[in-house]
Amino acid sequence: MSLDVLSSKAACCLALSSARVGNALIELSVSRILSIAALINSSGFTCLVFKASTACSAVILISSFISIPHNWLRIYSLLQDYKKRCTLRAVVYEGPNKLSIKERETPTPKQGEALVKVTANGICGSDIHGYTGETGRRVPGMIMGHEFVGTIADIGPNTEYPEGWHDQSQYAVNPVMSDGICDFCKAGLNHHCRNRLIFGVSPSVVGAFSDYVIAPIQNLISIGDKVDPEWGALVEPMSVGYHAAKRAGIGPGEPLLVIGAGPIGTAVVLAARRLGTGPVIVSEPNPERRDRIAALDVTAIDPINDDLPARVKDLCGDLGAQFVIDAVGSSRTLADSLSLCSPRGTMVLLGMHEPTLSFDSYALSVAERHLVGSFCYTAEEFKETAEWVATAPRELEGFISTRVGYGQISERFALQGKGEDLSLKVVFTPHSDN
Repeated sequence: MSLDVLSSKAACCLALSSARVGNALIELSVSRILSIAALINSSGFTCLVFKASTACSAVILISSFISIPHNWLRIYSLLQDYKKRCTLRAVVYEGPNKLSIKERETPTPKQGEALVKVTANGICGSDIHGYTGETGRRVPGMIMGHEFVGTIADIGPNTEYPEGWHDQSQYAVNPVMSDGICDFCKAGLNHHCRNRLIFGVSPSVVGAFSDYVIAPIQNLISIGDKVDPEWGALVEPMSVGYHAAKRAGIGPGEPLLVIGAGPIGTAVVLAARRLGTGPVIVSEPNPERRDRIAALDVTAIDPINDDLPARVKDLCGDLGAQFVIDAVGSSRTLADSLSLCSPRGTMVLLGMHEPTLSFDSYALSVAERHLVGSFCYTAEEFKETAEWVATAPRELEGFISTRVGYGQISERFALQGKGEDLSLKVVFTPHSDN
């Protein structure tokens, strides 16, 4: 009889232990297994000894495995699954225009936390700007990704699953983490928390370009089971547009001018529809994006070849648009926004294309226009948007234009960084075969 004791580190390569005794199949939850020892004797008997986190040990005697091949296949499959769970893959930002794929140990959730198996994560414009190094908002060595949805793979001790949870429940994850006790948090403005951390943006927090992510369980919002799970990755950008529209203070039936028809500009248009705003005018130079946004029953204008000021006056009146949202955030688009905004009107700066902007300050002060910043969203707005996505709104059909896995992620970042990929929304699906 020979004895091989697997080290606790090697034991972390098992997620489930399964054994058949008679007609009964015993499955042991791997997330609770701390160490496993294997004892194999010459007669074909296998004994698995395991120690659970509850500090209790048990021995399961399994006989006649050699004569039942499908049991061995079952065990092998389970061990392979656990190996995947204990070592995760992640896309690491190495510096301007460089990504790498690395393996890391899967973290264990603490009290109040969940281990989220990432279903999909959207590539945000801020990820691309960080990737190219033009904004300095990403730090080498970090894992980006904040637009994500996933299932709960495990929860921490003394932590309850969300109400209605089951194995396939999909949750959009609010990437903004807050302490819940500062003045901003008490006012419902958690996105301005003094101790705010954001997945994939704050260097110390692992983002969702990864197989698994640890998240506060209170940040998980169900998207139900009526929609494509990948739509959960749209909750975050849709919340950004919704917050901007509310920051503008626009109401039902009031005209709105949106600068830019990229993912965030489109999110603003969809938020305006939710609020009953209209008519909506969109300025977009790219013909493909212009045609796509026009399908949402808005007036799409080419600012290069059309007379944009004249068109805005025709649609909004001689004074211009009372509400303007700049979803690009460059010096040029800010200048256009101010010139097209009516006196005492409101202009929301939402896009973050350039970190430093220059504009005609007289255009702001003399006409007493309101220049309003917009960043992220409140926890309530994120929840409301998740509930809206859960209703499967037809406007979201086709919003996700491209899906990539680990094999294509670097190429896709490079294309978007060069401006050669104008896909409306690209999502990363880490557990797919892409």
